[in-house]
Amino acid sequence: MVREAQGAAYSRAMRALVWLRTGSLFGLGVTLGVAACGSDDGSKQQPGASFPSGGEGGAPSAGGGGSDAGDGTRADAGEAAVAGSAGTNAGGMDGEGGKPVSLAGADAGGQATTGGAGGAGGAASEECIVDAPGTLCPAGTADCDGDATDCETDVTSDESNCGRCDRICGAAAQCTSGLCGPTVILDPNVSSNFCSGAFTATTAYMITCWGNNDLSEVRSAPLEPGADVLGTQLKAYNNVSVVAMRGIVVDGTKVLFGLQESPSHLYGFPLSATGPADVSVAYTFENNQRFDDLQLIGDTFWWNHNTHAAAGSVQPSTIEKRAKAETTSTVVVSGLGLSYNLQVFEQHVLWLELRTAQSTVSVYRAPVAGAPAAATELIAVAAAGAFMKRQGDYVYWTHKQASPNGKLRRFKADAPAAEIEDVATGLNLPEGLITDEKYAYFKQLDALYRVPLCGGTPQQLSPVVPAHDSQATSIFHVDDHYVYFSAGLGFGDSTLVRVAK
Repeated sequence: MVREAQGAAYSRAMRALVWLRTGSLFGLGVTLGVAACGSDDGSKQQPGASFPSGGEGGAPSAGGGGSDAGDGTRADAGEAAVAGSAGTNAGGMDGEGGKPVSLAGADAGGQATTGGAGGAGGAASEECIVDAPGTLCPAGTADCDGDATDCETDVTSDESNCGRCDRICGAAAQCTSGLCGPTVILDPNVSSNFCSGAFTATTAYMITCWGNNDLSEVRSAPLEPGADVLGTQLKAYNNVSVVAMRGIVVDGTKVLFGLQESPSHLYGFPLSATGPADVSVAYTFENNQRFDDLQLIGDTFWWNHNTHAAAGSVQPSTIEKRAKAETTSTVVVSGLGLSYNLQVFEQHVLWLELRTAQSTVSVYRAPVAGAPAAATELIAVAAAGAFMKRQGDYVYWTHKQASPNGKLRRFKADAPAAEIEDVATGLNLPEGLITDEKYAYFKQLDALYRVPLCGGTPQQLSPVVPAHDSQATSIFHVDDHYVYFSAGLGFGDSTLVRVAK
């Protein structure tokens, strides 16, 4: 990501990406921006009206409603009826608002006037699968023992059932008012602001790219914390520009990180590295390449290349790629302003960009084959401090404004026309963003929230976890149990923390 810290040494263009702060957590006025997620109790429809003998509708799919039955064709006694037609209506909303489909009657007509089978209910959309509702219980309680006649669990303070059943806050985290507190994973003994992270199932690898303006480093830390949360310093630079160290990815049994030099390099070290002796050059690139939002897709590296801007200006940037086996980089999109949060789809690339010092951060799209800036497509204005992530066929982004104007938005990235949906509205300064197969996770006013990918009312997951600027509020990773993000009271105070999701 390219969200530079505040300070007189940095440009006003960079300051546009520093996150706003206000003093109130509540009064969010959240409203639903898309159709509500569907129920789990869909039922079959009755036979078609034109010919009641058309047969009953097919059984619904999981969580889906059934469709109308197909109309049979009238037949005289003793003659075989023709197969029923397709169900006339699509299946009802699936478990969580997936767009259903209607299938043709599958069975041939029976004897006499028996009609064919009706169309099947719709299949659930992968973007709209959320947890099934439990027993309706009084506020602060839940039925966690499977006995629907009681609501035996106090979910306001139970670290194993915090806010809902089976939500375990984890080591050293308390449950207060149904909210899991943070657990520190990495707290370096140096001034640090994290700008990039790479994760395995057991370990976090973090880049400090600002620090005290004289230090850039890579540290590792176990995801399950012990008494020592200093982590392991794998590489440190005291003689490079604070904006030079960017981008970190896991590549099989290695970790790669970028350094802007002449020539520039991707350095690598094994997952088990214990110090600088394990770090070596993995790939050599052109002079002065800056690897913002570095990612490895298949065997190809993709990144935003930005030039650190002088005060009051936005230097041109590019989106570039290079296959592992190649020796030169390819410019995919040229002539951009300050660009970040690159997302690569099958047909398009998308990113956030501050095109000029006088413009607003916006969502842009270009063909994956490439284009100059003049041929890029402006999708939507996103506001300074926005974050963007891919999930499935959709790209999601935060529209960071104060309540009631903050939003979480999405659209289908490869669709010919951008049909933007509001996943949640009425938010208050939404910041940071990560997604999994069910939810989008973000922060507003320094508390962590989640909302179903298909839309809904955001649910608060954590108490206030103070953060200072864009580096200190970045959300880096989500796994089966936790969301990992950085926090810190002041500049250079970044720590990596986790909160149960």
